[in-house]
Amino acid sequence: MVNSIYELKNIAPKLKVKLLILGDGFLRKDLENLATELNLKNDVLFLGSVPPNEVFNYLVVSDLF
Repeated sequence: MVNSIYELKNIAPKLKVKLLILGDGFLRKDLENLATELNLKNDVLFLGSVPPNEVFNYLVVSDLF
């Protein structure tokens, strides 16, 4: 996911894109480190644990999921 955002921004640098990552799974720290390494801290947002009944709200405003 994070790598895809990196590639997309390299192909189309003017494209405004944000990646929202919901949850606090075991890969969160690795993904945070990767986002930092790829200089994507402002483009990848880690929202943490979200109640199941609120996940739909994020899907509705997303262009891709």
